Amino acid sequence: MTASACAYRINCARNLFTFWGAIVGLLFATQGVLVFVGAAVGHEEPPKDFWKGCQWAAHGVLYVVMGLGCFFFELRSCCNPVKFHLGWFAANRVCLALAYVWLGCYAVGGAWQDGPKWSVVLGQVTGILSWCVGFAHLMLSGCAERPPAEPEAHADNKKVEAADAEDIERPHEAADANPNASKSEGRRE
Repeated sequence: MTASACAYRINCARNLFTFWGAIVGLLFATQGVLVFVGAAVGHEEPPKDFWKGCQWAAHGVLYVVMGLGCFFFELRSCCNPVKFHLGWFAANRVCLALAYVWLGCYAVGGAWQDGPKWSVVLGQVTGILSWCVGFAHLMLSGCAERPPAEPEAHADNKKVEAADAEDIERPHEAADANPNASKSEGRRE
C-alpha cells in the first residue's frame, strides 16, 4: 500500500467517525429533549417537588448541552486550524474520546431504564455507538491532515530564490542594475 493510499484510508476513517460522533451528539441531545417532553412520549411526568424538579431539569440540560457540545466539537475538528495542526487535532480527539466514553456510560443506564422499551434501546444504541466513536477517536488522535501545497506561492518562492541566487553568483551585475547601490558603493570608496 502506498503512502497516498494509506493517507486516503485514514482520511476516510477520520471522516466516518467524525460523522458518527456528530450523530451520537445529536442522539444524546435528543434524549435530553425527551426528558423535557417525558409524559408526551410515555416517560415520567416532571416532578412536582421543587428539589426533584431541579434535578430533573439539570438532567435534561446535561443531556442537551453535552450532546450539542460534542456535535460542535466534531464540526470544529473539520476546520482548517484544527485538522491541519497535530497538537490541536490530537487534543480535540482525545478530549472527545473521553467525552464519548462518559456519554456512553451515562446513556446506557439511569432514568431511561424505567421508560418505554424504545427509550431503553435508544439509550443503549447511543451508548454503544458512543464507545465505538470514542475508541476510534483515541486511535486516530495522532492522524492530523497535512495542509495542501499551494502551487502559486511555491512558484513565486522559487522565482525569488532564483533571483537571489543570480545576485550571489554575479554581485557586480546586481550592483549595476541598481543605481542607488552603485552610488552608495562609490561613497564608501
